[in-house]
Amino acid sequence: MKISRRTFCQSSATGLLLLSQNARAEGQSAVQNCPSEWSYRSSKHYSDPFQEVEMDVIFKSPSGAEHRVPAFWGGDDVWRVRYAPPVAGQYSYRTVCNDKANADLHNRTGRVTVEPYTGANPLYRHGPLRVAADRRHLEHADGTPFFWLGDTWWMALCKRLPWPDGFETLAADRVRKGFTLVQIVAGLYPDMEPFDERGANEGGYPWQRDYAGINPAYFDAADARIAHLADHGLVSCIVGSWGYFLPRMGLAKMKQHWRYLIGRWGAYPTVWCLAGEGTMPYYLSKTKERDAQVQKQGWTEIARYVRATDPLHRPITIHPSRNSRDTVEDPTVLDIDMLQTGHSDRKSIPNTIESVQRSLAAAPKMPVLVGEVCYEGIQEASREEVQRFMFWSCLLSGTGGHTYGANGIWQVNSREKPYG
Repeated sequence: MKISRRTFCQSSATGLLLLSQNARAEGQSAVQNCPSEWSYRSSKHYSDPFQEVEMDVIFKSPSGAEHRVPAFWGGDDVWRVRYAPPVAGQYSYRTVCNDKANADLHNRTGRVTVEPYTGANPLYRHGPLRVAADRRHLEHADGTPFFWLGDTWWMALCKRLPWPDGFETLAADRVRKGFTLVQIVAGLYPDMEPFDERGANEGGYPWQRDYAGINPAYFDAADARIAHLADHGLVSCIVGSWGYFLPRMGLAKMKQHWRYLIGRWGAYPTVWCLAGEGTMPYYLSKTKERDAQVQKQGWTEIARYVRATDPLHRPITIHPSRNSRDTVEDPTVLDIDMLQTGHSDRKSIPNTIESVQRSLAAAPKMPVLVGEVCYEGIQEASREEVQRFMFWSCLLSGTGGHTYGANGIWQVNSREKPYG
């Protein structure tokens, strides 16, 4: 089955070109910088497909450069791969599966003709984000500057923000107001226990109980939301989980989680945020000092894993309690230094400015931005005059962007269902 990728990039509800229900060796077509999907159905049944099968697709570009893209389990006996080819021209691909005897998944080959993107979406027209040569701001692949004006939607992939009406309404409002990015958590949320009813979406929870395996239905529901943001010119800053999930899940499970996220959403315009409040232990933990150290070591290793696994090298940061640099053992694993500087209304202004200045003076040099400060409305304070002062004082001090947060929006509050 072939579909015009140009039509999909401009008007698709999913943002994906579904190239084939079971990819064949014949040629396919795609569009530069736009996510396209191949799917493979295995005639062999696995009792635990998520744990038993690991599959990649290696794409070779016109220059000969190779991108090894993680495939992800799509449920039942289906594996999918999503890829956003960075240049136009002729590509070839082949599949690699750990079960080499499975001819449905291993050593499948094909060709892809990639056409230039001709639509109006700046995320596809200018290409993915990277750190600019001055190491102070982000830019697109073609050198066009990108201004990070973020909004905080931590829980927006759960059903507290109704899909499609509530999500689309909020996105349209943010586009009208000039926002360019949304910070959004991939299902493992703050301020709640795992498998809390408030964290589910139409497909359930992101993981099975006891983290026995991933739940593709959760991510199927989340896909539509991530695609909608991209289709409307909003970058997704994907927060993999809240930091305290690492000691609960363990390093191996968290790597599986991140491999799945890269496979699902790495073809979209994204920034990877390893965790929220990366070194903050769980609120009721009785081993907080040990947990904080485990988290700092673990997120450093996860950063290296994400860097090695993501073939398109989306920028990496981590949401901190203070700054990203101090949240990992080696700041060179990061591309962006994100700051959190307080929620005490005007009393947070001095610390915010001092934190920005310290980070701008630190090595290695990288873009600095405030990713959380003074949610508007928190404790009935931090209203519009504080928001404007924080924004302008940070930007004029040299930050590469800024993230706004409204207390009721990140929690996805409604009059009928306030959070807490």
